[in-house]
Amino acid sequence: GSPRFRQSPGGALLIANVTRADSAPYRVWCHNAEGGAGADVTLLGDSGTPLALPPELGPAPGGPGGSLRVSGARRDLGGPYECRVDSGVPPPARAIVRLVVTYRPDPPRALRLSEASGTSLSLSWDPGFNGGLPQHFLLRAEGPDAPPSPAALVTSGFSLTLSGLQPETPYDVTVRARNARGDSAPARLRAVTSGAEPHLYEEVEPWGGYEEVPPEPLVTPQGELV
Repeated sequence: GSPRFRQSPGGALLIANVTRADSAPYRVWCHNAEGGAGADVTLLGDSGTPLALPPELGPAPGGPGGSLRVSGARRDLGGPYECRVDSGVPPPARAIVRLVVTYRPDPPRALRLSEASGTSLSLSWDPGFNGGLPQHFLLRAEGPDAPPSPAALVTSGFSLTLSGLQPETPYDVTVRARNARGDSAPARLRAVTSGAEPHLYEEVEPWGGYEEVPPEPLVTPQGELV
């Protein structure tokens, strides 16, 4: 018969992977040299309570039996999934598949000003979650009455110094994270450059400010003019 049905060493009938289709009366008959005896039993196949799956999980339409389809995957659906098959013939087969859900990165956190000079702003930040993919950062500073400057790309580390700025000027600084799925929302900061850098110089009076004075005559000890 089917490998789903087998007899245990103690004489019991074992049925693997019971379904409602197995629900039926069964006759058990035992006999030996002295005679035989039997009894009728009825198997009630109960499939139990169906497994409650999230609406994003379900059988793949048109796919092979046992295929699982994940649609609209969320972060909390990521992780390992185990497929286990037991036909009643040991050992059962099993396989584990890890689902990685990727999405746009989270915004950088704790954007802060480290140092300010008359022409530069030094900034640093803490990275947010990268969305399951490698990420880098785009930093931009916008001042008043000036066109937006190109974004500075940061591929390593979490700090950058923006130079070439105007002294004593407020700037709106934004930093975004970017991965293969897109950009995060920006982290923002208002920062002001300091005053102009001091310069040391020597004041020299122009040539036109001098008055020409005729030299005084020199007289030797003997009273002679030189």
